[in-house]
Parts: sequence; C-alpha cells; structure tokens
Amino acid sequence: MTDGNQCGHRSDATVHDGDNPELGGQDPGPLTKPLWLWLVYGFALALSVASVWGLLIQFAIVPPPYALLPPLNLSEPDGVFVDWQIAAISQDPSLCERVVLSSPLISAARVNAMPEQEGCGWSNAIRLSAVDNIEVNASPIDCGTAAALALWMTNVVTPAAEEVLSTTVRKVTHFGTYACRNIAGTPWRSVHARAAAIDVAAFTTSDGSNLTVRKH
Repeated sequence: MTDGNQCGHRSDATVHDGDNPELGGQDPGPLTKPLWLWLVYGFALALSVASVWGLLIQFAIVPPPYALLPPLNLSEPDGVFVDWQIAAISQDPSLCERVVLSSPLISAARVNAMPEQEGCGWSNAIRLSAVDNIEVNASPIDCGTAAALALWMTNVVTPAAEEVLSTTVRKVTHFGTYACRNIAGTPWRSVHARAAAIDVAAFTTSDGSNLTVRKH
C-alpha cells in the first residue's frame, strides 16, 4: 500500500514549472508589462514634472529667464502656457516692457515701485489707461495682471459684446486694484495688497448703455 506523497505527488497543491524559476520556468519580471502601461507611466511622469515646474514658475522660485517659456503675445488667443507666462511677466520688468508696454493694444506707462511693507506694496506695476481703445484707467496694476486683463477683454469681453449685444465696449469701470488688506475673514493678504487684482464693476458700450456686474 503506497501513499500518494511517497510517489512524488502532492495531493494538496499543484506546482507549475513555468511559474517557478528553480524548476526551469522564467519569471516575467517588470519589463514584460504591456506597452500601453509604460505609456501611462511615462505620461504620468511627464505631467508630474510639468506641474512641479509650473508651480516653481508661478511662485517665482524659478525666475523667468530660466523658465524656458515663449513670451506671451497679447494679440493671440490664450495658449497652453498662458498662466505661467502671465506669472513670468509679473516677476520680470523687462518682460513687462517687451510684452505689455510695447504692445499696440496697450496704452500704459510705468509706475514707480512701492517697496513691500507688512505684505503690501508692488515692484512691477503700470498705469493702464486703455486696452484696444477701451478705457480702463487702472493704477497701479501689476503688469502680469494687466496682461491677463488685456487677454480677457480682447478674447472674451469684446466678442461677447459684439455677439450678444451687437455693440462694442468703450469703457470698463472698476472698484480699484491696490488695497492693503487681507482676504475677508482670513489672516492672509489679498492679492489686492500687491496690486495684482482688479474688481470690474461695469461696462459702458458705444451706444451709451451702462451694464453693471451687480444688476446685469
């Protein structure tokens, strides 16, 4: 009488030679992952690197000359890198000169810096008189914020006025740009404390209409 285990047979488990390198099989290893999975890994890595690089630019850890970004063009629609390009303009007065103050769309002049004290002040601001012949009269306004405003007015406001109202905008009224204050209900400074915001209140159209944000 013989036992199954004495004949080299395990009754409670099955061993496949191909799963065990010691028995002549090959371990597939990580390099045999399907190509699509490696593509996903590569895309995720590239996205992570781009996101970190963008944050470094956004928070001025990487200065504009080393950001490797093409300069913003205010005459073209928003691009993929527009947020980073605007941040670079805010940080670099020479970019402000080349992109904003030299643009045919902009009527503006440089404003002297006000050194920051207790989180309030500016270093790269302008007096923005008009954008594409639309009166603005905002001063001081951070140069990057002025670029963002110009893109919004030319790519959003003007087309909307023509499409929805069959008219054009000739003036933007606002509640101000610079205010040395905190974000309401918080201990953190508002971006207004750096002249990096503008509160739009109303639009005056070429037919004399006055459209307010609150009412309309």
